[in-house]
Amino acid sequence: AAVPRMFADDTNISYAANTIAELENVINSELKKLKSWLEANKLSLNIAKTEFMIIGSRQ
Repeated sequence: AAVPRMFADDTNISYAANTIAELENVINSELKKLKSWLEANKLSLNIAKTEFMIIGSRQ
């Protein structure tokens, strides 16, 4: 499940998954929901300031 952390004008969302493929599916699904929410609230995502990072261990 997504874990949102909201600050003044920043939002961080954390995800956990067992595989990169699973992580990709979860993130894509959640980003679609985020896009819908932003549009419904007449907001937008600044793509230029959007970043992602994958943290994991090689197993």
